[in-house]
Amino acid sequence: MELTQLNQFKKIAEYEKINEAANALYVSSSALSQSLKKLEDELGCELFDRSKNSLKLNEKGKLFLEAVNDVFSVLDKAMSDLKDMNAEEHKSLLIYSCIPTALNFVLPEFILYKNDILINGKMADRKFMEKELLNGNADIIITDEPISGKDIENMPFISESLRLLVPEEHPLASKKEVDITDLEKLNIMRISGDSSVLAQKFLFWGGYQADRI
Repeated sequence: MELTQLNQFKKIAEYEKINEAANALYVSSSALSQSLKKLEDELGCELFDRSKNSLKLNEKGKLFLEAVNDVFSVLDKAMSDLKDMNAEEHKSLLIYSCIPTALNFVLPEFILYKNDILINGKMADRKFMEKELLNGNADIIITDEPISGKDIENMPFISESLRLLVPEEHPLASKKEVDITDLEKLNIMRISGDSSVLAQKFLFWGGYQADRI
């Protein structure tokens, strides 16, 4: 008796027709019929009441189906437990950021306080990071504005004052406020030391899935 046979038996019981069960399993009807016959021969009894157009579980079949469901339930739990154990042995934390300075700041802090796990940091644009977070592929993202989503928690991370210096004729010179996105296509020179070249006070936001941390 093989797990494949048991799975095929479950599918026949579900569809109550060999042809439909065979289509769902991507096998031929003849192969599925032979598999069922072999299973019944091994058990020494028929599991279905047969009519011209369908198969119906008989009392023995219903009893056997309960046992088969228990087998697959135990296997599913074992596989889930093994997956959790493997994840525990290979713990890692993936952090995305759209701002290099924020990533440079946060990685050493996490490495210092989370030295028992592997810390990975990557740069990405906002849309990609949000997608990865919502899909469960990222643990933490650092972005320039809050995001919304189920089980997503937002919190302020870094507040920084920056100054932008441009010529009077520059398109940004007339603006009272400059968004970080206004600078994406510009060539920016950053002055080392206490001075910076960006123009506004802005806030980095960290978003993470609470059930992954």
